[in-house]
Amino acid sequence: SVQPRKRDYGGLGLARPTLYIRLLDPSFIPKLQQEFQEHIDGFYGKQRTKLMKKQLDSTMLWKQLLSQKQQDNNNNNNNNN
Repeated sequence: SVQPRKRDYGGLGLARPTLYIRLLDPSFIPKLQQEFQEHIDGFYGKQRTKLMKKQLDSTMLWKQLLSQKQQDNNNNNNNNN
């Protein structure tokens, strides 16, 4: 049975029992394909989550202001030289 657990996938995913498929099992390929075709809504993996966070963080006002300040400082330093 599928039981949600808070510690899995930040509370978004569902935990399932481990599926053991013997390599010598004649139905190995169909079982493996079936498992990999399953999709859990709201779970996209670590890479996509990191990318989304990076994009969201880049639009934060304080980050924009900091970036602008650093650019201004660089421009001032270049003008003084």
